[in-house]
Amino acid sequence: MPDMTSHGRIISVADAGCLDSIQLEQLERAFREWAEEAQRADLRLSRKRILLIFLLVRYTGAKLHEVLALDPARALDDKNFLVVFAKREVQISPHAAQAMQELLRGFADADPSVDIRGMDAAAKTCALVNALMDGALTPPELSTQGIENITADDLVSARQNGETIKLMCRGCADASGVRGSVRPERVPLGHPFATVDGTSSVLSITTDLMGKVTIFEHDPEIEQTAYGIYSDVLTLMARCADPGPYR
Repeated sequence: MPDMTSHGRIISVADAGCLDSIQLEQLERAFREWAEEAQRADLRLSRKRILLIFLLVRYTGAKLHEVLALDPARALDDKNFLVVFAKREVQISPHAAQAMQELLRGFADADPSVDIRGMDAAAKTCALVNALMDGALTPPELSTQGIENITADDLVSARQNGETIKLMCRGCADASGVRGSVRPERVPLGHPFATVDGTSSVLSITTDLMGKVTIFEHDPEIEQTAYGIYSDVLTLMARCADPGPYR
């Protein structure tokens, strides 16, 4: 019996074939419907990012790694209908350029409260806690406080005391169950957490036998996000093919 956990057995290029123009239109339409049907604003925005990647691959014929290396806001020339890659330019149709530009405008107009109010951090905290502690938390169950009430005076006061303010996500498991929280906290400037800025992040895990293990992620970009999505899709496909204990 084939090992369904092997990603190489799940997707085989030899078996895939090619889509004709009608099938591509159907796929694009299904992508759009999937993106629009999301109820939450943050989920809809994430799906539209994936839709944009699909449109770039479809209409430029570029490889996925080429598309993921792009900054679409700079690479798309919607006046001359061009997508500018590192070593070449690709002409696209006015229809494709307009569709991509509409998606980009949606990103620019997106509500930043998802990040500012800690909602994105809460979703990521739930994902980590559930995976590492066998929990079943959802974001509304977390005690969540964002950075919307942090003022310039707060930052100055923290600095004067040799501290900085970071949005801290915590999770723990004990006899009473699994819990999590998200809130801004003061961190001493000498603490490793204080060195994290920009899009970087740090994860610290307290283990039973290995003590505390800390992992830093430095300046992640869209490639890391895309890899995570791709890995999750492959895992879901494997579990759908052979649910086993996940039934």
